[in-house]
Amino acid sequence: MLLNTPVSVMQNRATRENVVRKVSCGEMPPESAPQLDEAELQAAIGWLKGEFARLNGLVVSAEGRVTARRLNRTEYNNTVRDLLGVDKNPAGAAGFTGSQQPGSLPQHLVSPL
Repeated sequence: MLLNTPVSVMQNRATRENVVRKVSCGEMPPESAPQLDEAELQAAIGWLKGEFARLNGLVVSAEGRVTARRLNRTEYNNTVRDLLGVDKNPAGAAGFTGSQQPGSLPQHLVSPL
């Protein structure tokens, strides 16, 4: 298992994160093993953290844009009931449309229930 390739970081990320945590808090390398000087340890930790950040950027950019969709009347009523604990029917009021066109809500839907 190689430590110095981006592919190995990606394939074994949980292990690498554990290594960074243990090296950062002084648990690794064990006292019986040859010790690296502080500059070498910081360079290794910096490289791994940089790879984590780079890989995070690749994951986010691959997801693309998520478009929010509008709720229909039933979904809207259920959401209001679940979030606010009121059993009203705000979507049944005048002014609520299920169309895909953006619009504004009437004041009685925006004001506190």
